[in-house]
Amino acid sequence: MNPSISKVLISHLEGVIAFVIAAAILIFANATRMPKGLASFLLMRITLAHVVLGILLLAAWQPCFRGFENAIKNRDPILLVFGQVIRGATIVSTLLAAILYTARVHTPAWPVLLCFWLASLMLVGSRVLFSRWVNGAPWRHHSQVLIVGTGPMARYAWREIRTFHHRSTKVVGFVDIAGPVDTYPEIVANYLGNVEDLEKLLLKTVVDTVVIALPAKSCYGAIETAVAVSERVGVDVVLNRVFQTAGGPHRLLDPYADDSNVAPYLLKRFWDVTFAVLAIVVLSSMFLIIGLLIKLTSPGPVFFSQERYGYRRRRFKMYKFRTMVAGAETMLPALESSNELQGPIFKMRHDPRVTPLGRFLRRTSLDELPQLWNVVMGTMSLVGPRPMSVRDVSLFSDSYLMRRFRVKPGITGLWQVSGRSSLSFDQWIDMDFRYIDNWSLKLDFSILLRTIPAVLKGSGAM
Repeated sequence: MNPSISKVLISHLEGVIAFVIAAAILIFANATRMPKGLASFLLMRITLAHVVLGILLLAAWQPCFRGFENAIKNRDPILLVFGQVIRGATIVSTLLAAILYTARVHTPAWPVLLCFWLASLMLVGSRVLFSRWVNGAPWRHHSQVLIVGTGPMARYAWREIRTFHHRSTKVVGFVDIAGPVDTYPEIVANYLGNVEDLEKLLLKTVVDTVVIALPAKSCYGAIETAVAVSERVGVDVVLNRVFQTAGGPHRLLDPYADDSNVAPYLLKRFWDVTFAVLAIVVLSSMFLIIGLLIKLTSPGPVFFSQERYGYRRRRFKMYKFRTMVAGAETMLPALESSNELQGPIFKMRHDPRVTPLGRFLRRTSLDELPQLWNVVMGTMSLVGPRPMSVRDVSLFSDSYLMRRFRVKPGITGLWQVSGRSSLSFDQWIDMDFRYIDNWSLKLDFSILLRTIPAVLKGSGAM
């Protein structure tokens, strides 16, 4: 959807939501003052002051949002979401107070407070969902393409992308059977190597789609190799003949362009955001208690953030409650020899860096609660493979492991409900692939239900 149209749509929708919420709160707060029922209340005389305030509510909505956005600009994403809660609550409560005052209504405190926070949740949900979904689904991103070939067919594909999709698609480079000859200087400058090097390139380079731009008759073997390698790594493949006859690369370069594929992911996203926002509000007091205990028991920040690999190997900051001493990451090289798991993952049952409180938080999985913010921001899901650190992924030696980044990482998953750290790395990866290959909303709900007893038992936690 066109970004300018999206912004107008979101602006009007938020204004309507604000108006409906204010009216609903007014009705709810006066429910006990309606001896003749709702019908009598709806017959209440509407004054010019009511109309003016309603217009002001719609007109002031976007300027208020922009004011809050400027105040928290260039800050941590957690502050951005927290700012959305504050601004939504402030705007609704202020305008509601004005409407109630002009209506000469004195309402009890508890329904106003209840609706105050309910309105905040609705506002945050509408803002997050529509800004991310209408302007671009949360799993969509700047697509990175690698073109196999440097000849006329590759030049065609490159021109199409550069001309029509330069804002959404980037060509990271070219590979071919031999070096580029008699072609554009830009292609020569971005030549990455031979087709035989494709697997190594896909292991170290973020690529979403491989475009095969080689003549089929004379290069069948190279095409077959490129397709096999791409499928092994979990990268989408577009054949040049389809590329040319489909009216350009736009839909072909988008793995979720098919509407039949979008709906389940939208439902998953809706469930993720709804559950995460409600959980954050319900558990807010627990967040505060855990934060205070961390501060009182060990020096350092309350939250720990670390770069992890997410959907299609895009990096993001994952948040946790701090369970280790300050500067724990600098101590890791000295502990590498004590790693208790085979493979690139570091796990140590009696890690000296973990604080006494941290051990309790890990055993009960309470340290994972701040990842609800990641879910709201769209970098994680409630269910999915665990996000891996940059250190762990840098130690991957097999390209097929990259296939685990085909879906969003999650707070919980098959690994968490099947033994966690008591499982080997190979078993962990096998479960990730089983989840990816058999994903459904039913499977997500099943894993969520199995997570509760797994957390209570604390099985496999380190």
